[in-house]
Amino acid sequence: MGSRSKALAPKRREQRLSDGLLEATEYFIRADQKTKTTAADRNKAKKLLLKGTKCVKRNDLEGAAKCYFEAHVCDPTYNEPLLFLANTLAEIDRASEAILAFERLLKLNPDDPEMIFGIGCLADKLKMHDAAVSMYSTFIQMKPDDFRGYYNLAYTYYAMERFDEAIELLQYAIQGLPSSAELWQVLGIIVADAHDIDTARPFFEEAIRLNPGYSDAYANYGRALNAVGRYAESVPILEKAVSLAGDKEPESHFNLSTALIGVGRLKEGWEKYEWRLDARRSDSVTYLHNLPRWQGEDLSGKTILICDEQGIGDTVLFASCFQELIDRAGHTIIEVDRRLIPLFMRSFPGCTVMPTIQYVFNGRVHQAYPWIKDFNHPIDYAIEAGSLLKFFRSSIEDFPTERHEGYLKPDPDRVAFWRERFDRVGDGLKVGLCWSGGMIDHTRKQIYVNLEDFLPFLQLEGADFINVMYKDCREEIALMKDRHGFTVHDWEDIDRRDNLDDNAAYMAALDVVISISSFPAEAAASLNKPTFLLWAGPGSMQCGTGNRYPFHPNVTLFINGDDEQEPWPKKAVREAAQALQQRIGAGR
Repeated sequence: MGSRSKALAPKRREQRLSDGLLEATEYFIRADQKTKTTAADRNKAKKLLLKGTKCVKRNDLEGAAKCYFEAHVCDPTYNEPLLFLANTLAEIDRASEAILAFERLLKLNPDDPEMIFGIGCLADKLKMHDAAVSMYSTFIQMKPDDFRGYYNLAYTYYAMERFDEAIELLQYAIQGLPSSAELWQVLGIIVADAHDIDTARPFFEEAIRLNPGYSDAYANYGRALNAVGRYAESVPILEKAVSLAGDKEPESHFNLSTALIGVGRLKEGWEKYEWRLDARRSDSVTYLHNLPRWQGEDLSGKTILICDEQGIGDTVLFASCFQELIDRAGHTIIEVDRRLIPLFMRSFPGCTVMPTIQYVFNGRVHQAYPWIKDFNHPIDYAIEAGSLLKFFRSSIEDFPTERHEGYLKPDPDRVAFWRERFDRVGDGLKVGLCWSGGMIDHTRKQIYVNLEDFLPFLQLEGADFINVMYKDCREEIALMKDRHGFTVHDWEDIDRRDNLDDNAAYMAALDVVISISSFPAEAAASLNKPTFLLWAGPGSMQCGTGNRYPFHPNVTLFINGDDEQEPWPKKAVREAAQALQQRIGAGR
């Protein structure tokens, strides 16, 4: 095998890629030391490249990366293995090694436009946006008639929230490439997000006119309509996207589920919601239990595992269906975030409650179940928590019509403790406030607000306001006190983020909770607290009911809509403040 077999002993070749950056560096040094690449080396490199591609198809990205490493060492002049390697390392969150490969690519291919473009894509994947901008800009200079440079550069600006630059770039590019459906489509995506869907509509429609079979244009058009709650409009557009792409684009099916649920077509919507589990979706979870999936079979005398999924707010929402499954089964095992275990053990007595165990492998989240082998009797079925909706909420009549008593049960002693402490601050109605969430990105920014936006509540007399946020917001609370003289009460001896059992008792001791769409709203509703939920626009979980949140009859929705005269959150806050004033007048 030429010089390579002498340079690398067989034992070293068999070491796992997990040896990390040191081994990556050694591979590249050995590649640099090669003085000659033989025909046999080139053939071996091509075979290794093919082997790596097969590993990718099996979702063995570590194995693929090892093949690409070895292919590059065999033939350091062969660019594709190095580019594939860099992208694969980025996929499995091996940023240090990926950057090393990235730098090597740049050094070896300073004048190859295709390689420059590929490096730009890699930089994007690594969130090295400034480097991506540089690469795409260079590619555009080298190939000004290739739409891909403008397309990807616009997306990078979009990721950097440099919306005006992205729009200006695309307007310029379209002047030279007016028949590029791809450019019209990405212009629609960015304008919809930066401005509004009606301004973006002509761009999506032009993309579709230019290429009637362009499934991505339909998919992103429908997704943009979903984002502002215009589900009736998005359904036919997303159905077209699905018909064009078939089963190749799971994201289109998932987005169609949102639209169908939003218009109240629940049976179809929950069936489509199953596409969230498709392994091709970047945020799907791999469940490692190997248990038969429950499809509605009789559960008499059977044991079933409810698998945790998504965030803790979703867990609490899905738990509204748990008792109906528990009543059917011989025994039920509930998997939840460790922070929820005490609360769920109290709320669902007789069930086994187990902690969620997750790890990341090959860039994907895996959920492990090492405890199954030691469980005291066989487990017959498993079902993801969100999939219970298709069995128990297939029509609007399946939702509770009367206010439930609270399906989550807080510790009564801790409820009394917090109620007594709250009563010390004053005689008013005890009102919890949540105006933001723990994780903030561009999408969430559009539904979160600042504490100052809640001034119409704080100005009301007859209420004492309590912080229910589960992130540190002391600075914002202090600023409110300094600027306006209003107090939002808080206590340092509670960890609302990690001690969710005490958090539940804290919430249960309140009279009312006012919240944007975040975990505190779901938690309050599950505890049977009157909850004022503020939404920036219509949501799919209204299930086509108009102004109801059918999962929780004790929730009152305040929806801002798209009135330009009252931008979010003015209308929702104003109307919620009026409702709170009425409740203050009525007392507890």
